[in-house]
Amino acid sequence: MKKSVKTVIVILLAIVSLGLAIILNGFVQNRLLHKAVENNDYKAADKAISRGAWIDTPKFLVDFMAFYTYDRTPLMTACENGNKEIVKLLIERGADVNKTDTVINFHPIDAAIQTTNSNRYEIVLYLISKGADVNLTRDGPSDVLQQSMNTYDMDTKKTAEEGFEVFLYVLNNNANINLNLVGGNALTYAAYVNNGTVITYLIENKLYSVNDYDEHNKTALIAAVKGNSSEAVTLLLNYGADTALKDANGKTALDYAVENGNTEMIEVLT
Repeated sequence: MKKSVKTVIVILLAIVSLGLAIILNGFVQNRLLHKAVENNDYKAADKAISRGAWIDTPKFLVDFMAFYTYDRTPLMTACENGNKEIVKLLIERGADVNKTDTVINFHPIDAAIQTTNSNRYEIVLYLISKGADVNLTRDGPSDVLQQSMNTYDMDTKKTAEEGFEVFLYVLNNNANINLNLVGGNALTYAAYVNNGTVITYLIENKLYSVNDYDEHNKTALIAAVKGNSSEAVTLLLNYGADTALKDANGKTALDYAVENGNTEMIEVLT
C-alpha cells in the first residue's frame, strides 16, 4: 500500500515538474519571440516558435514594464514594423489575425494600416486574405478607408495601386463613404490628400457630385486648396468644380489660396 502511494506521489511530482518546465520554457521562448520580432529577426522568431513560444502571447506576460504595448502580440509588432516575411511566418504558424489588444482596442490590421511603411498596404491586403476583419479596427472600417487614401508615403506606383486596392475592398464590402472621416467625407478627404485616383473613381462612379458639400459644409475643391493639393485642384476643375461656392466660414477656394499664399492655385482659380 505504502509503495503504491509513493508511486502515485512520484508520478504526480513528475507531472507537476513537467508542467512547470513547459511553462518556464514557454515564458523564455515568448520573451525570445517578442525580442526577435521587434528586431526583425526572422530566424530567431522561427526558432522561438519551434521551441514552444505561444504565438499570440501578449507583451505584458514577458515584459511587465511594457506599458503602452501591454497587450500587444508578436503579430501586431510585425505589422507595425512592416515586416511581411515575419507577418507571414506568424500567421502560417497559427497567429490570430483578429486578436485584440484589449487595452487600446488595437488589432493587427490597425498596426499595419497606421504605419508609414511603404509595404503597409501589401500587408493589409495579406491580412484581409487571411481573414482579418476591417470592422474590428479601433475606429471601424472608416479608419482603414481613410488611411488607404493617404498619399504621403505612396512613393511608388506599386504602393499607390495597393492603397487603391485596399480602398476598393473596404468601400465595396464594409464602409459607408458618408461616414465622418477626419477632414470630411471620402471625396473631400481624397481631395485634401491629393489622391486623384480616388477622386476620379468617386466622381466617375457617381458616388459623389464634384460640388457636393460634406458634413463640415465644404466642397472638395475647398478641401484640395486647404491641403495645397494642386493636382486635385486641377482635376476637380476639369470635372466642373464651382469656384464660387463658399464653406461654413463664408470663404471660397480662392480665399483659402490667397490665405495660403499659393500663387499657382490663385492663378488656376482666377
